[in-house]
Amino acid sequence: MIDSNSVTLRPLQRDDIPSINSWRNDFQTKELLNLHPFPVSLEQDLDWFDSLVAKPDDRSVYFAIERKDEAQLIGYCNLRDVNLVHRHAELGIFLDRKHARNGFGTEVLRSLVSYAFRYLNLERIYINVLSINEAALKFFAAFGFTEEGRMRSHVCVGNSRNDIVIMGLLAGEYKHDA
Repeated sequence: MIDSNSVTLRPLQRDDIPSINSWRNDFQTKELLNLHPFPVSLEQDLDWFDSLVAKPDDRSVYFAIERKDEAQLIGYCNLRDVNLVHRHAELGIFLDRKHARNGFGTEVLRSLVSYAFRYLNLERIYINVLSINEAALKFFAAFGFTEEGRMRSHVCVGNSRNDIVIMGLLAGEYKHDA
């Protein structure tokens, strides 16, 4: 487990999946995070957990995000496509909308980035952000992530084509008190 002031990152458990399933079926969230546009059944998410999360490997790590003061699940985060030879990984954070914009995201990102650089000894972490998700772009930039490139007109949200912005952070750029 990884503790910060108000959240704990702990191993994701099968019992967490019903909450995650309800969040993943929130269409407003789906649009901002470029999630699968169709409803996801609980059975599909349980299969996802069983096939990916419950069978750990050295290519991905998933954490549940738990609010300490209420012992409440408020999201999940991960490092995936971890490459220990080239020392990089893709970062993902998913917070329930009710808990966004109140400091939890910053604590989660700080904890996950610190884990990636200090414990896994990675050199680079990156995230792909939908170009219309201005809040996420500002959030990661404020933390020190740099826009490294764009996949132009890569996804369709509604009737409009949108870019995916690739943002990265190098170990030497990480400010521990961000």
